[in-house]
Amino acid sequence: MSALPNVQLKAAIYARCVSRPPHHLDSINDQVNACSDLSLREGWYVTGVYNDTGQSGNTLSGRFGFDEMIGAAKRGEFDHLVVSEIDRLARSQMLMVEILGTLAGLGIGVWTARTGLEVVPYKLARPRTQPQTLSSGNQDATTRQSGVAESSGHEALVAGMVHQ
Repeated sequence: MSALPNVQLKAAIYARCVSRPPHHLDSINDQVNACSDLSLREGWYVTGVYNDTGQSGNTLSGRFGFDEMIGAAKRGEFDHLVVSEIDRLARSQMLMVEILGTLAGLGIGVWTARTGLEVVPYKLARPRTQPQTLSSGNQDATTRQSGVAESSGHEALVAGMVHQ
């Protein structure tokens, strides 16, 4: 019997807050810390941290960090997206369905750090031959930081929650 290859999965972190400077730093840092903790526990390598401040969750307009994260997802730079709470992606149910559908179509699992639940199971997400285009129309991407989580050596392919 051959052993499974030790494949380290990659994660990206996305944080968003509505408040503007100087009050946004605590919120963004708290979100990123919670997401980093989950990534570390799962043994994922964090390839990027993306964030938007002063932006509503009811639209994609002006969310340059979100646009950059979607671009990285389309380039296959990560396997999982980690957010502190699911409403960091969107407040509108219709927009949330569009975002989660796009990420699932790209084969990206979506996790919430505060609950530890997988919203879009990685094992069930399947890449489409023609991924949906999801963009707010922003041309420039801003606010990206790189981070690294140490690997614990175990694979993270367990779906915490499956919706059919």
